Amino acid sequence: MFVILRTGLCVLTVFALSAVSAAAEETRIDVRVLARGAKFLPGGRSVPVTLRDADSGEVLARGWTAGGTGDTGRIMSATTGGRRQLPEDGAALYAAVIDIARPRLVALEVGPVEGPSRSGMQVSTQWVLPGRHLINGDGWLVEAPGLLVDLSTPVAYGVHAVGEEIRLLAGVTMMCGCGLEPGGIWDADGVEVTATVYLDGERIAVLPLPYAGRPSRFEGRYRPDRPGVHEIEVQAWAPQGNNAGVGRTAVVVR
Repeated sequence: MFVILRTGLCVLTVFALSAVSAAAEETRIDVRVLARGAKFLPGGRSVPVTLRDADSGEVLARGWTAGGTGDTGRIMSATTGGRRQLPEDGAALYAAVIDIARPRLVALEVGPVEGPSRSGMQVSTQWVLPGRHLINGDGWLVEAPGLLVDLSTPVAYGVHAVGEEIRLLAGVTMMCGCGLEPGGIWDADGVEVTATVYLDGERIAVLPLPYAGRPSRFEGRYRPDRPGVHEIEVQAWAPQGNNAGVGRTAVVVR
């Protein structure tokens, strides 16, 4: 009798587990990453995406965004600089598919966005219901704040002489790679770019880097007056969108 009951319990347990498994429903989630004040990522740089159960930490899906930045005219408004319409087909996304049997509180982790001036990880949380796809409109939209700052000149740890004029050339774009120019959709006149120089931890110079006549280029000059390793930190600040970016390098002065 005990053996029969035990066998019966095993059968019921297997049946119950099968029923739970069968009840799981495919649920689609479109994840998009929008550069603050601009267009969709990647724009040449894919973004890592992870979907987790917020309570257990279980990974439900993991991948990368792929696609284009979207149509500027549909996304941006030339008069307000803000979002105007939903993305069209082809705008970058990560199309996740998860199988869940019950509602899950899901944590979406996006980033970090790698590049010359990286952006930290963005985390968003919401309930996801079985079979209720998050694909309408923007899907699950996450904003990536910041500016990309790339110092192309001087060469990192290049050797220079005391008194030598060193050219400082920085490229500054929106996170999606969208360029800045005076009076443009992304207005270079609204971005402050400066270079701060440190020697042995002491700030010894702060230099403006004005717009250099070509989209996204900002340029200045630095003339060191003492030897040592001079750390150069370029800061970009767009107050209208609360966007900031930093790029760093260093030169050796003898």
